[in-house]
Amino acid sequence: MATEHVSEYFSGQGKLWIAPVMGGVIQHNKSRWVGNVPELTLETEVETEVHKESWSGRRAKDLVLKKEKSLKFTAKLEEFTKENLALGFQATVDTVPAGAAADVESAADLEVGDVWFLPHRNVNTLAITDSTATPVTLVAGEHYTVDEMFGRVQLLKKTGLKFPLKASYKYAAASRLDLLKTNAEGWYLRFEGLNTANGNAPVLVEVFKSDLSPTKTLNLITDELGSFDLEGEALLHNGKLAQVEML
Repeated sequence: MATEHVSEYFSGQGKLWIAPVMGGVIQHNKSRWVGNVPELTLETEVETEVHKESWSGRRAKDLVLKKEKSLKFTAKLEEFTKENLALGFQATVDTVPAGAAADVESAADLEVGDVWFLPHRNVNTLAITDSTATPVTLVAGEHYTVDEMFGRVQLLKKTGLKFPLKASYKYAAASRLDLLKTNAEGWYLRFEGLNTANGNAPVLVEVFKSDLSPTKTLNLITDELGSFDLEGEALLHNGKLAQVEML
């Protein structure tokens, strides 16, 4: 009696979780879902050395020596959280607390049309004065324009003013990423997948320890929805590289 063939196809979706490895231990409690990932791929590679015999007159291959086996992965991240950007660009994340600045000086040779970048962003209650003994308070729209979000001032008029100008303002809190500053021991990757071609059957893929490479490309100007790649290579951890469970 012939056995009926049951086709088993795969079309995947799911969540990618990531956690640091510290002191050789996966920090499962620090696991974080990275958000929407439209592409996640695994790629194997085997480095071989071919040996040829030298006695038959054919120089035939008689051995393929497998020197190295590796497992690489690429994940396309679409969510631009500070945590994801820090992960991709190996960055430290600092919080700039809200505060106030007083008498921040411009360049002494500021000319009409020149711009002056304040040292803070998202500023408010900006007041600009000049350096005369009895300071003149500049008028927005007459002496200067300001982009408060980016902290950019442009001079419109300088007649009767003594330089440098001085700015006082308040500014809101911000997050600041310093790129290529960290070098983590390793990262654990966990893909909790669904096979949509088989009734959303669950699939679990784990890479127990990996070395992440810095993100190579980030398109800052694009007409498409932005994304950036997270690439890495599995490292041996407690005798294992990765495993797949069909649940």
